[in-house]
Amino acid sequence: MNEAVMHFIWNNRLLKTGVWQTQTGERIWLESPGQHNPDAGPDFLGARLRIGNLRWTGAVEMSWHAMDWYRHRHQLDPTYNQVILHVVWEGSQHAMRCDGTEADTFVMKPWVDGYILDHYSQLMSNSGDFPCASQRGLVDRSRYLAMFDRGGLQRLLQHKQRFWRSLHQCGGDWDRALWMGLVRSFGMNANSAAMDHLALSIPMSEIKACRGHFDHIWAIISDRVKTSTAWIHSGRSCTLPVSFTKNKLKQLAVLVAYGIPDAGELLSASTPFEVRALFRKAAQTEPGVHLIENTHDCLSPKILQVFIINSLIPALFCYGEENHLPQEQDRAVQWLEQLGPEKNRCTDIFAYLDVHANNALRSQGMIHQMNAFCRPRRCLECAVGAFLLTRTLYKPYAQTA
Repeated sequence: MNEAVMHFIWNNRLLKTGVWQTQTGERIWLESPGQHNPDAGPDFLGARLRIGNLRWTGAVEMSWHAMDWYRHRHQLDPTYNQVILHVVWEGSQHAMRCDGTEADTFVMKPWVDGYILDHYSQLMSNSGDFPCASQRGLVDRSRYLAMFDRGGLQRLLQHKQRFWRSLHQCGGDWDRALWMGLVRSFGMNANSAAMDHLALSIPMSEIKACRGHFDHIWAIISDRVKTSTAWIHSGRSCTLPVSFTKNKLKQLAVLVAYGIPDAGELLSASTPFEVRALFRKAAQTEPGVHLIENTHDCLSPKILQVFIINSLIPALFCYGEENHLPQEQDRAVQWLEQLGPEKNRCTDIFAYLDVHANNALRSQGMIHQMNAFCRPRRCLECAVGAFLLTRTLYKPYAQTA
């Protein structure tokens, strides 16, 4: 048993019906469990309870054992003077507040159905990236898709925050911030840290001066890579074959030399499909293109998609936010809905379970769901996990006063 499960049971009113009593024999009626508090202080705020003949509004603190009140030194913290009920899994220790008064204590364990704990244990013990895969048939597909749509928007907001940081790092230069995003896209996940370092090491003045001169920009990139310790020591960057990495860098050099649109052009595109036309395709007859092996295009569809999703769409959202243009923020979301879905390990896992994404918003939602909930086993906070616990296997208990 852990406190997260206790929070879930309390918040969803999954306690058995009956005569709940404090340790001193006062009857308890739950009118509202309150709002869960993820920050420091009591676990639930604004709870409404009737204890005996009195109605109370205040905080509820939860602990696995009654002695945790003293182990965590709540008796010395004035913040906990607002606690009207100390909910514990077991133990009989009284909870004294800092002001010398006593908070009522309620022991939860006798009022929890064992099936809830068994099912939670089953979710936690399942191997693989997707804990509730074996129960996929119990969940309607529309519930998954709604969850992915919400997750896609959450991931967009995460990318937006990263772009704001890049823009701040670049002194408010939108061209440079998008340049950093483009370079990061060439490195994918494996070389992202090293590519960030590379992008920051090349001023925009050098990039603009090298337009039309592949040899110049290639010399600059090669020099920066040789002298960059970040490239040598950054995470997983060394797992890529040297030939592959060099080829990607040459593709980047060709793109710099023959076709990087400025931020104004990119943000003015009416659809994500117009963005590709803005990147001038390097023809085989162009100088320097023969140096690239096994490709005729310096910007592959996959790299372009990564750039649009991870950098350009967040930039468009930031532009709308900064200039108070909600229609631009809406356009950013529409671009995600217009782009085709990504194909990666996360989308493959859900596809195996017969849940498919039909656009980039949902594939981004799948990535967010897997990274934020499934892999860290945060089933209690997941929409599908909560549905399985509260609706599918049994009905929530409701207490009447």
